[in-house]
Amino acid sequence: MKHPLIALTALAFSLMSPSFALEYEIDASHSATIFGIQHIGLGKTYGRFNDFKGTIHFDAADLSTSSLSVTIQVASVDTYNEKRDKHLRNADFFDAGTYPTMTFNGKGFTPVEGKKDTYKIKGMFTLLNQSKEIEVEIVKTGEVEHFFAKKPALGFESMFSISRKDFSFGNGKAAAALGDVVSIIVSLEAIAK
Repeated sequence: MKHPLIALTALAFSLMSPSFALEYEIDASHSATIFGIQHIGLGKTYGRFNDFKGTIHFDAADLSTSSLSVTIQVASVDTYNEKRDKHLRNADFFDAGTYPTMTFNGKGFTPVEGKKDTYKIKGMFTLLNQSKEIEVEIVKTGEVEHFFAKKPALGFESMFSISRKDFSFGNGKAAAALGDVVSIIVSLEAIAK
């Protein structure tokens, strides 16, 4: 019979193994959703969203079942300029009163050949109640026992872009001053539930 301590240690390592499927909750306080868009053909203006949540299901043994879900409260948009943020919340842009959230729901991680811990994931991106399938590249940036929570934890990061015109985003004179391509950076830290 195995010593209880050995058995317990083996169990702990098995739970921490990447092959063990777990559901993770995004820790928004240590994550970020950042965007940038060109202004009047010059430099990019950057902003972020301060209120978002989501889950990650990761199973290295069956990546087809792995998934990522993120919901962003668009009223939390923050471009470091309150006057501009107020305009972004109205019907010219996010129309936060009518469409309060922006979401991404993807399933199935496909490894990218030649890139360690890098995957492609397809999912539905919804903005202004318009949904389109997009494919993004996502990198697993870490996998450890969380220092404080003492639970398995993961880090992921993705950099991609969308066309704002694909979602009919932006109306009026101010929108005409913006580029079409929106660059997006999503950096996530997630802790097992």
